[in-house]
Amino acid sequence: MHPLIRLVLFGNESMNRIGLLGWLWVGTIAAGSPPSDELRMRRTPVVEAYERARDSVVNISTTQKIRVSRPGLDIFGFPDVFSVPAERSSVGSGFVIHEDGYIATNAHVVSAADRLQITFADGATHEAEVIGRDNLRDLAVIKIEPEKPLKPIRMGRSDDLIIGEPVLAIGNPVGLQNTLTTGVV
Repeated sequence: MHPLIRLVLFGNESMNRIGLLGWLWVGTIAAGSPPSDELRMRRTPVVEAYERARDSVVNISTTQKIRVSRPGLDIFGFPDVFSVPAERSSVGSGFVIHEDGYIATNAHVVSAADRLQITFADGATHEAEVIGRDNLRDLAVIKIEPEKPLKPIRMGRSDDLIIGEPVLAIGNPVGLQNTLTTGVV
């Protein structure tokens, strides 16, 4: 077994061994990279799927201009008179569906957004615009103007899924970048 895997399993056995865990972690890093055959053994299908998809998954940051009422100043029943301009931000995920810059996301991610900024796994950012939205199905298509062709994600089919088959979710939940989780159909 690879030392790093043993380290993780050992660390999960007891929270009292955190100090030793940190020392072992440093020792594993200081020992250098594992030999290439050990790296190949750790390259599971999940790792390979993530590496194939990561350049096609994007973070979507939205900004919406709003007006906020100042508490206690709507004494005359006209809260808008005393409101101040503000911005509300939110984040979501999307994925490239066409090399020309078309990206699919959820409609709720882009609804009411005044500004959309897309960030790729490599840190590249682009401004985007909403091309179309279907609120009933919670789907939207947005567009960026890329400098070079993008890598669209390979689409699967939902009609050939098997109950019990493993699935992956790659995205940027609650602002976290480039996350992956696994599940089962």
